[in-house]
Amino acid sequence: ELALGLLLAAARAISADDANMRAGRFQEGLPVGISLAGKTIGIIGLGRLGSHMARYCQALNMNVLAWSQNLTAEKARTAGATLVSKEELLSRSDAVSIHLVLSPRTRGLIGTADLALMKPGAILINTSRGPIVDEAALIEAVQTRRIIAALDVYDREPLPANHPLRNAPNTVLTAHLGYCVHETWKQFYPQSMENALAFLDGKPVRVTNPEVLRSS
Repeated sequence: ELALGLLLAAARAISADDANMRAGRFQEGLPVGISLAGKTIGIIGLGRLGSHMARYCQALNMNVLAWSQNLTAEKARTAGATLVSKEELLSRSDAVSIHLVLSPRTRGLIGTADLALMKPGAILINTSRGPIVDEAALIEAVQTRRIIAALDVYDREPLPANHPLRNAPNTVLTAHLGYCVHETWKQFYPQSMENALAFLDGKPVRVTNPEVLRSS
């Protein structure tokens, strides 16, 4: 849902217009928005979250491309997407949304050469992990206004006050809010308390590495 929100905010300059309205301006100094209907979204990582994003974008009448290291054509079709190479996805898409886990093989997956393949004015959405995209390359791409970046995650969090992304043009920024909803907290906090109390009672629950527990 947040990735979809960032896509819409970037396409229609929603955050910039909100700031304008609060400053007393009306339809002044804003970029011309783009309609997403008929455009192409490229989804990098078509797992549970990526598949949700694919369906949301289909509802907007967008064409959906997908790629990841292990994605099959059949799985892509099941999610309503077309499997293509990473290079084709980047060059054909009007927006690209990343839905991957950070790992040694995904760190720096999107670098300078990859960003250069994107269409001028294309939108890059990252709600996964900052280091999947090379930060220096991303900063250069938005500072030169080649692409628009809609970001919820960063290499360093909290994002330092003097970080260049804070003042970069062509950006929509949120503060790692993907999991910050009432429904998550309602489940997360009681489970955290249960975990702590069970551990203190010598009867751990929700153990992720039970083999270590058995050997101790």
